[in-house]
Amino acid sequence: MAVGDIYEIVHTYKRSNRDYVNVWHFVSDSGFDDAETFPDHFVTTVIDNIKAYQTNAIIHTKVSCRNLFDVNDQSDLAINIVGEKVDAVESLPDFVAMGVDLVHDSAVTRTGQKRLGGFEEDHMGGFGLIESGFYNTIDTLLDAWATNGMSNGVDSVGRFFVVKLVKEIVAGVTKYRMPNSLAELVGGAVYEMVAKPLMTTQVSRKD
Repeated sequence: MAVGDIYEIVHTYKRSNRDYVNVWHFVSDSGFDDAETFPDHFVTTVIDNIKAYQTNAIIHTKVSCRNLFDVNDQSDLAINIVGEKVDAVESLPDFVAMGVDLVHDSAVTRTGQKRLGGFEEDHMGGFGLIESGFYNTIDTLLDAWATNGMSNGVDSVGRFFVVKLVKEIVAGVTKYRMPNSLAELVGGAVYEMVAKPLMTTQVSRKD
């Protein structure tokens, strides 16, 4: 572990016996935390806040963490955290989600993307637009994540980050992978997270 190392968080939650995954990255600001402790901080920062707006059909099941620069610095945290809204007829379908843009300070890679799901039908207004009051609530939460970064409950221990994949050509085949050293790292720290005004769908690729 070292200040400036990039960590990957794979957050898995389940609904209707189907797994949904968001992959996050952040740059460590802490010389004391590693892949063993960062999953707990992710629970504190992200899951403990978003669950208040998700139905109890959503079950957060696992947070995996690895240091992109150190193969020995990795862990899996099994959890069982349930959304706090009572699941009823008005729950949105499994495939419906809120899209979030991760705006960062680099011009060399695209804006990051995330999907947040498990919300109620009341949160959708006309023509697929997100209901304004709910949009403002989530927007405030996203502002806190972007501004404060990953928190241990007291202090910030890391800033969310968008990583550019490393392009390789192996035996004539183009492949992409995560950087495995600081020398290969290209990307930017996230300074703003913006919810999209229209509900969208879950996607099959890792965002």
